[in-house]
Amino acid sequence: MYICKNDKSMEMTAIDTFEKQDLFYNRMIEDYKNGVMPHLSVFKPYFKWKMGECSHDEITREMAYVMMDEASMLLDGYYNKYPKAYENMDAYIDEDPWQQYKGFGEDKYVVSYLEGIDSELKNMIMILL
Repeated sequence: MYICKNDKSMEMTAIDTFEKQDLFYNRMIEDYKNGVMPHLSVFKPYFKWKMGECSHDEITREMAYVMMDEASMLLDGYYNKYPKAYENMDAYIDEDPWQQYKGFGEDKYVVSYLEGIDSELKNMIMILL
């Protein structure tokens, strides 16, 4: 659980880690459905799994590596576009799942999704046959 400072009222509130994850994944799925993610076809197997349309067993190691390579390539582009994105981090954690990505401007959502996809696929590869 995070203890968060609400900027509007300066009150301290608590947000559960799982609530934060739900906010993140719900927005990511919605943005995927709305075509916000670049290279949608590459990440289709991942999103089918996240939306419950298939099990993770349907994602092969090869598919995972292709998606990870694509995510890494896209992330490199965003890191080059925003070289100072991580310089001015907030001193406190609030309820915003994208707080640490604010240095990426309007691209903060896509960058967060790509980092999440990359991280999750790295973990999945260990269990994929």
